[in-house]
Amino acid sequence: MAEALVKDKIIFVGKKKIARNSNRFMVNIPSVFIGSIVEPGENVYVFLRHPKIGLIPLGNRKIVTVQTKTGKAYYVYVPKEILEFLKIFEVINDEFEIYIMRK
Repeated sequence: MAEALVKDKIIFVGKKKIARNSNRFMVNIPSVFIGSIVEPGENVYVFLRHPKIGLIPLGNRKIVTVQTKTGKAYYVYVPKEILEFLKIFEVINDEFEIYIMRK
């Protein structure tokens, strides 16, 4: 029963690379999820999945809105500790499957 409740809350966002903005690293959340499933500024639990490493929890992250030339983009920031871990395995530039879990 509890397993079914958790599966209903975990959402596959897509395959994305980690983006860099000056000294911050972040993962893009497609705008189709904003408004219907999650809200800007909402805290969600974020997981990355890589075939070489497995599941990497990023933790409880806030969805941040960034104004771009073409409109708004939505991101969650990647902690620096996780970046060091990804550099060790040499997968920092690879694509990751991104999952979010709502409260």
